[in-house]
Amino acid sequence: ISVADTTGHMVPGSENNMYDYISNLRDKLAVNTKMPMIAVHCHNDRGLALANALDAIRAGADIVDASVLGLGERAGIVDLAQLIAATHGWPEKYSGYNLTELFGLYRLVSRYSGIPIPANFPVMGDNAFTHCAGVHTHAAMENPAHYQSLDPALFGRQMQVSLDHMSGLSSIKWALDQLEIEGDRALENDLLKQIKIIGQKGRTVDLTELKHLVDWCIKYPQNV
Repeated sequence: ISVADTTGHMVPGSENNMYDYISNLRDKLAVNTKMPMIAVHCHNDRGLALANALDAIRAGADIVDASVLGLGERAGIVDLAQLIAATHGWPEKYSGYNLTELFGLYRLVSRYSGIPIPANFPVMGDNAFTHCAGVHTHAAMENPAHYQSLDPALFGRQMQVSLDHMSGLSSIKWALDQLEIEGDRALENDLLKQIKIIGQKGRTVDLTELKHLVDWCIKYPQNV
């Protein structure tokens, strides 16, 4: 039996909620010893598709309709990656997937649908595992769990650090390590100053640009 909230009407915690609906449905079927598999199809008109899907799972639903990027009518349905992330390890029947190809799948669908992956999109967005502020970055370097509840490697991704006006020395050291460049404190301070100047203009510095900044700071240390 598929329960379709086609208009995105359900609201968790209200009188119209998916948990109560699925629970009541299962109870009434059980009275007649009928226990079919139950699926839910949640639309995102109110931005609650995932919340309603989780309500349904908690009530015992077996199947949740989802799509890459949440694509569907109007505001779409449950986003696949977000559903997987939210249910990872809970309950057990929703675990055990190989998720390392998921990012490639999202890029493929984005390319052919013409719909870009928003930078701030959970799990699959460019910023999902990117750290910025200096103190924040330093803590994440010490232990990623300080600022990540999900391991990016699970989804075939890596933690990244953004270099801009909020960066600190820990961000500079991380970036130099990525480039396999050994820098002393003077070089790190010079780079940090230049990166903050660039960041104040609303830009971030990627690793390619950082290479040029390193060369410039080494060549003109007195001008930094």
